[in-house]
Amino acid sequence: MPHLLKRSVALLLVLVCATGLALAAPRNPSLLRPTAQLSAQALKLNLANALQTYKLAPAARERLTATYGQLPLDVQQTAAAMLDPKLADALGLPGVAFPRAKAQAVLERVDISLVRALLKVRLTEVAPASGGTPGDVAAAVGDNFTNDCIVQINGAAAPNTYYWANTLILFRIPDTATLGSTVNITVHKPSASETSAVRTLKIVAERGYRGVHGLSFPNFGDPNISWSVYRSCFGQSNVEFADGTHRPSAQTWYDSTYKTIGQNGNCYGMSQLSLRLREFTHYGNTSALSNVMHADWVGSNVTWGAWTLAWNTTSMEAVESLQGQQAVEPMATHIATQRANQDNKTAWDYARNMLNTQGQSVQNTLYGHAVVTFATEVDGTSHKFCFYDNNNPYTETDTDAPDPDHGVTNWNTGSFSYYTYWRTRCYDPHLLTGQPLLPAGVGPADSAAEGSGATRAVRFEVPRVAGLIITDEAGRGGAEGAGVPGLLEVEPEMGLGPVPATFPRIFLLQQAAGRSLNFTIPNAGGQTRQLTCFSRGGMLQLSLSGASLRVGFSQLAQLNAQATLPDPGGSGLQQIRIIASIGQAEERQLQGDSFTGLGATPLAASLSADRSAIELLSAPGAQPIRLRLQLRRFHPGGADTRPDIQQLLTAGQLHRIGPLNWAALGGQLRLEQMVAPPSRLQRP
Repeated sequence: MPHLLKRSVALLLVLVCATGLALAAPRNPSLLRPTAQLSAQALKLNLANALQTYKLAPAARERLTATYGQLPLDVQQTAAAMLDPKLADALGLPGVAFPRAKAQAVLERVDISLVRALLKVRLTEVAPASGGTPGDVAAAVGDNFTNDCIVQINGAAAPNTYYWANTLILFRIPDTATLGSTVNITVHKPSASETSAVRTLKIVAERGYRGVHGLSFPNFGDPNISWSVYRSCFGQSNVEFADGTHRPSAQTWYDSTYKTIGQNGNCYGMSQLSLRLREFTHYGNTSALSNVMHADWVGSNVTWGAWTLAWNTTSMEAVESLQGQQAVEPMATHIATQRANQDNKTAWDYARNMLNTQGQSVQNTLYGHAVVTFATEVDGTSHKFCFYDNNNPYTETDTDAPDPDHGVTNWNTGSFSYYTYWRTRCYDPHLLTGQPLLPAGVGPADSAAEGSGATRAVRFEVPRVAGLIITDEAGRGGAEGAGVPGLLEVEPEMGLGPVPATFPRIFLLQQAAGRSLNFTIPNAGGQTRQLTCFSRGGMLQLSLSGASLRVGFSQLAQLNAQATLPDPGGSGLQQIRIIASIGQAEERQLQGDSFTGLGATPLAASLSADRSAIELLSAPGAQPIRLRLQLRRFHPGGADTRPDIQQLLTAGQLHRIGPLNWAALGGQLRLEQMVAPPSRLQRP
C-alpha cells in the first residue's frame, strides 16, 4: 500500500473506532510544562556541572558563569537547558537543547579578550533549530558579540536582549509573534554601527516532549507487516535457509502471529522509536537504534529530535520492526510480568522511580494502547502520568501544545482514568539491547529464547474466543488461566482498535519442566481453529473444528512435548502438524490428517525424542483410527515430500512412524508399535 494511502487509512481508523476505544487523548491545556522551577543556586550548580563536561579553558568557564549570573532567572533556566539535554527534559524544555557537538563548537569560541570586540559581528544561526515560541527565549549564535549588541526581529529590536558570551546572545520572542510564520533575525552592534547578515527563525507552538521526542506522524495500522521487516528483526539465518527460502517454522509463526501484530495500530513500535531516537539525538547513544530496521537511514534523517523523521515507507518499516518485538523475548515476559504484578498505584510509583533515579522515560500499557510517560506530577490525590500519546502528534500550530495528554491515578481509590482507559501498568523499554529472539521451536536453534533448563518457558497460542478455561497438572486455574502458577499472558498493544479476533491469544508458562496445561474452549463455534505449542523440540499444532475444544499439553520443556485430545471426535480434529528444526540446514514436518474413526476416547500425539518420527497413541478400547500421514523435509534448494502414508492406529498402542532415512524420504519407513503406559493418556 502506498505510504500516503496507508496514512489515510490510519486516520480513518481513528474516526471509525473513536466511539468504542480510546484513540485520541483528552485535552488538558492547563498541563503545559511538567517543569521544576529551580533556584538560582541550583541553576548555577547545574551550569557548572554542564560546563565541566565540555573542553573549555578555566578562564572561559569563569566568564560564562559570571555573565550567566546576571541573567534573569527564567532566562538562566533556558540557557542552562541549552547546554544540558537531561536538564532540558527535566525542565520541560527539550526543544532548546543544543546537540552536544554544536554546544562544544559554540563554547570553544568563547573568548575573554577584547580583540573580538574590534571584529565584525557575525550571526551564524538562531537556536533552537526546532523553532521559537511566542514569549520564550531563543539564542543568537555567532562570533564577536559584545554586551551592547541588540537582537532584531524583522528589523525591530527584540523585547529583551541578554548578552552571555561573545558567541551567544539570548533574546525574548514577542508574545504577538504568529504561529507558523518565519521571522528574520539580525544582531546589531551600535558601537560599530553594523548589523549582521540575516538568519531566520520559525515561530511554532511550544513543543514540549511530543514536539521534539514524539513522531510527527500519527499511529497507523497495517494488516500485513512484510516478511522483509520480519527478516530484519530476527536475522535472515533464523527465518530463511541459506538460499533465501523460508523456513517452515518461521513461516508458520509469521502467518499466525507476527504479520498482523500491527493490524489495528503500531503504538508499541511508535513509542519505542520515540524513546530510542531521544537517546540517539539528545544523549548521543548510537546503540539506541540497534534492531531498528533501516537504522542507518533513520539515524541520518533525524536532526534535533524524533519529530524531524519524515513519514514514508522507510520510517513506517522502522516502526514496524519494533512493533513485533513486544511479543517475543526479552520484552514479552517483562511486560506480562509487570501487568500481572502492578496496580494503578504501583505503576505510578514505578514510573516516578525510573524518572527520578535513572532519568529514563517508561512505556505504559493501557491494555490496548502503548504510550510513553516522560514525567509525573502530584496534585493532591491526583497522581498524574504525563504522556506522549502517538495517536495525538504535535503540530507547529497546535493550540493544545505542548503536552496536553495525561492519565491520573486517584491515590485514595486506586482508580485510573485516561479517556476510556481505566487501568495502566509501566515497564522498562530499555531492556532490549540484543537481537530479539523467536519463540522456542521456531528457527534453526534449540533456542534459549524462553529460558533454559528448569527455568525454560513454553509458549501456547490459542484461539481468541470467549470462555477460555486453563488448568494445570494440579487442577489449579480456571477462567482465562487465573490461578495457574507461572502462567503469563502476552497481549499486544496496537492502539487504533481492539486486537483482531483472528489474532491468537499468547500464553507463556514459566519453569515448565514437569508441568502440563489443559485448555477448554466451550465456545469455539465450529470453525477450524489452531492451538499451537512452541517448545524446545519444535512446534506442535492442532487444527480443530468442533464447537467445544479440549486439549492437554504435557511433557513440556522436553524435546517431545505431547498433545492429548480427550475427545478427538467432539473436538473435530482435522490435522496434527509437527515441525522440528534440525540445525541450520534442515527442518522436518510430520503431518497427520484425513482422520476417520475418531470418537470420544483420548488420542495423543508427540514428536519422538530423537526428532525423527511422530508418535500417536489411542486409548484402550477405542475403535481403530485411520489417518493419512505426510512427511516433508525442507532444506536449502527446496523440499522433499512423501505425501500419502495411510496408517491404522490400534487401540491402546503407541505407534512411532517416520522414515528410516530423512535424506531419502521415498525409502523404507520406520513403523514401531508397542504398548504404552497409561500415564501417556491422562485426561486433561
